[in-house]
Amino acid sequence: MGYLMLKIGNFEAAKNHININMTIHPDEPNVYDSMGDILLASGDTLKAKEMSLTASELSRNLKTGAEEFFNVSKEKAEAFYSYCLFALKRF
Repeated sequence: MGYLMLKIGNFEAAKNHININMTIHPDEPNVYDSMGDILLASGDTLKAKEMSLTASELSRNLKTGAEEFFNVSKEKAEAFYSYCLFALKRF
């Protein structure tokens, strides 16, 4: 969704979407990398660099292995489901 908003030029919506993902997945390098892409596209090169460096640092701490991948994926799915329930209650 963040990249879709970026594609249509809505930088604020793109940043807001990625910020939600950063809140749900604070240890996920990909969300920081994505935020860096959005910040770079919007012209904020200093913050884009900061996000890229954070993504790089976090990627060094990734655990590997099938069981760990399953556990992390399950946690992410549960967090996303909880967020969706929260968002639906606001309507």
